[in-house]
Amino acid sequence: NHSRNACAPNEVTSRNLIYELTTASNNAEDGEVSTKVYKGKHTLTWY
Repeated sequence: NHSRNACAPNEVTSRNLIYELTTASNNAEDGEVSTKVYKGKHTLTWY
């Protein structure tokens, strides 16, 4: 139970992050990621 509780938020966060990255990419210039969207919400290292 403890293990499942620890893993579930990571899975949800990953799905949300992928969705948000896709949304941000569609609204940003090529090669640009809007850090304002993620500030205080996710820590990203984007190459």
